[in-house]
Amino acid sequence: MYPLQKGGTRKILCIPDFTTLPVTILTSNRTRELSEALKRRCLHLQIDFPSPEVELEIVRLKAPGLGEGLGQQLVDMVQSMRNLDLRKAPSISETLDWAQALVVLNAPRLSKELIEDTISVIIKYERDTDKVLTHLGIRKGDTADNNPTRESYSNSRASHSYAHGHTHEDGQQPQSMYDQLRDPQKR
Repeated sequence: MYPLQKGGTRKILCIPDFTTLPVTILTSNRTRELSEALKRRCLHLQIDFPSPEVELEIVRLKAPGLGEGLGQQLVDMVQSMRNLDLRKAPSISETLDWAQALVVLNAPRLSKELIEDTISVIIKYERDTDKVLTHLGIRKGDTADNNPTRESYSNSRASHSYAHGHTHEDGQQPQSMYDQLRDPQKR
């Protein structure tokens, strides 16, 4: 303490060195822009979604009541959803929410009806829900975004394997994503 002019004392504020400053972690899904001032003061780290193996391990740890086959089916389905152009791709926490909901429902496997009934746990926007259900072959697409013309498929026919409302030159209807995930032997 140092004496002040009229017999009082003043306190000294000690500023800790840089190694003892608290660390704050900000997470963002990039739906809102951060201020320039905040960005200048932050170190940025971009983290991708985990691999299917890592995500399955997370699901096993956080939802132990989920059956092994159902856990694999759930992770495969979520991973395929993340490849779509969605307003908000399902996060790990939403995968875990869906897993917990399936445990509570005592679901042995994902059926088309169960997916439709519980999709709002993992997909938050109606446009995204329509896109996902169409992608999985549960709902037929009827918009230009969900049902492109045959010409748009002619160049990519070998690179996709989900139902999309037409047959190929060999007359075969591609298997839906839901059917592929339900029966891994047909992949």
